Amino acid sequence: MVQGLDVVFYGDSIVESWRGTELGVAVDRARGIPDMWGRHFGEPYNAKAFGIASAQRLSASQLVMQTRQNMLQVPPSANQ
Repeated sequence: MVQGLDVVFYGDSIVESWRGTELGVAVDRARGIPDMWGRHFGEPYNAKAFGIASAQRLSASQLVMQTRQNMLQVPPSANQ
C-alpha cells in the first residue's frame, strides 16, 4: 500500500510511459501522456503509476521494491 493513494498501478514499460519516462528518463514518444493520464486517472481516482521498463524479468515483489526505490529518483512532474 502506498500511503495517501487510493489506486496504485504497478507494471512494465507501458505503465512507466504513463509517467512520460522509459527507464526513468523522459522520452518524446510519451509526450503529453502524463497530463492526459493525470486528468483521467490520477486526479479522479487519487492514483499513481509506478512502472519499470523491462519489468517482465522481475517478480512482483522485486518490482514493488525497485519501484519504491526508483520513485525517489523520478521528477515529481513525471510521476503522474
